[in-house]
Amino acid sequence: MKIKFFLINLDDNTDRLDSAKNQLIDEKIDFCRVSAFDGRSLDVLSYDSYESVKARAYMGRDLVGGEIGCYRSHVGCAEAFLASDADYAVVFEDDLKVTSDLKTIIEESLQWLSENYKNSWYLINIGNEKLKISKPIRSFGPANNHHTLHQAFYFPMTTTGLIWNREGAEKFLVESSKIFAPVDNFLRYWLTRTGTGLAFSPPLVRTTGVESTIDASKIKKTRKSESKVFLHGLVKQRRLASEKIIAIKHLFNSLIKR
Repeated sequence: MKIKFFLINLDDNTDRLDSAKNQLIDEKIDFCRVSAFDGRSLDVLSYDSYESVKARAYMGRDLVGGEIGCYRSHVGCAEAFLASDADYAVVFEDDLKVTSDLKTIIEESLQWLSENYKNSWYLINIGNEKLKISKPIRSFGPANNHHTLHQAFYFPMTTTGLIWNREGAEKFLVESSKIFAPVDNFLRYWLTRTGTGLAFSPPLVRTTGVESTIDASKIKKTRKSESKVFLHGLVKQRRLASEKIIAIKHLFNSLIKR
C-alpha cells in the first residue's frame, strides 16, 4: 500500500507553506507541494470549463475566480496522483492544523478499508467539523485520541484534508470537465448522489482559522457585485433540502440491508 501526500499552496503564501511544512515534518509526513492555480484575477465568464447557466441554477449565483482556482488546484492534485504509482492520495490545503497520530490513523484506516470494507468509496473527508446523516464504520487511533470513520451520506463541506483512492480520482477528473460549483459544493453534490463518500469525526485536520485565500479582500469585493439569480436564497435552500433527502434515502437503504 503506497500513500502519496500533497499540499496545495499558492506561490505567494510562503508563511502558510512554512506552517504546514513544520507540522507535517513533526508527523513524519513527506509531501509533494502543488503550486495552486491562482484564480483571483480570473475572468470567470471567459473560462472555457465554466458553466455559468448551470452554476446559477445550482448555486443561485456565478462563481468567482478564487473558487475556480481552488477547484483547479484539486484537479491538479488528482492528476498528479494518477500519474504516480500510489494507491491513495492525501490532499491537504495549506491552512491546516494537524492533530497528533495523523499519519498512523491514515495508514491504519486505509489498510483496514482495503481488507475489510466491501462497499465502494471514492473519497474520505478528514477535515470537517460537522458531520450529518452518516453511519459509523469503525474507530481508529489510540483510546485517548480515537477518530471514527463514517459512511458520509451527506458529504461534508470544506476541503482542508481529503483522501482519494484511484477509482475516485479517475471519476473526479471525468466529472470535473465542466465546473458549475465550488469544489466543496461539487463534492457534496456528486458523492451524496453516488453514496461513495466517507468522513472522520472528529476530524484528523482542522483549519487554522486564518482568512481563506479565495475569500481575501479582493475576492470579497467581487462577491458583493457577483451575479445572483432572483430568489438566490430560495435556490440555496432547495439545493440543501434536495441533497439531504437523497442522503436520508441512502442511509435508510443502508440500514435495511444490515
